[in-house]
Amino acid sequence: MIKILVITGPTAAGKTALGIKLAKKFNGEIISADSRQVYKGNDVETGKDRSFFQWGIDIAEPGTDFNVSAFREYAQKTIADIASRGKLPIVVGGTGHYLRALLDPFSTINIPPDPKLRAKNLSVEELQKLVNPPAGGKMNPSDWQNPRRLIRAIETSKKRTVLLKDDR
Repeated sequence: MIKILVITGPTAAGKTALGIKLAKKFNGEIISADSRQVYKGNDVETGKDRSFFQWGIDIAEPGTDFNVSAFREYAQKTIADIASRGKLPIVVGGTGHYLRALLDPFSTINIPPDPKLRAKNLSVEELQKLVNPPAGGKMNPSDWQNPRRLIRAIETSKKRTVLLKDDR
C-alpha cells in the first residue's frame, strides 16, 4: 500500500503553501486536487501557485470534460509514479468530490445507471421506500426530495452491497 499525505481545507486556507513546505522537508511531490486548476488559463481566478511544480495543473483544455473519474485515474497513476521514485505523494486541494473518489475504495463514480429503475418513473415517496436506510439517513433534506438523487442512492447502495459481498 502506498502512503500518501492529503492536505485539504477551504479556499485560501494556505493548503498549497503548507504542501510546498512539506514537500521540501519530506522529499515529496504535490498533486493538485482542485477541479478548476486542471484547466489551462484561469490562473488568477484559481490561485495557481507557479513557485513550485504541482502535478494536475493545466492538464486539460478549457471546455473539455475533466470529471472526477478522470481525476481519480490521473491521480492514481501519478501517485504510483511518485512513490516508485521513492518520493512522498502529497495531494493538496479543496475539491471534496475529487478527494473522496481518490480515497474511498468503494467510490460510486463508476457505478452505471440502472435503466430499468430510471424507466419506472416512480414517485418521490416510492423511491424513498427503496432507499437503503443507512444511505437515506446520510442524505440532506433537499436530496431526500429529489428523484434523481434518490435513484442514484438506490443504484449505488445496490452496487456497494455487491462489492462488499464480493470482497469477503
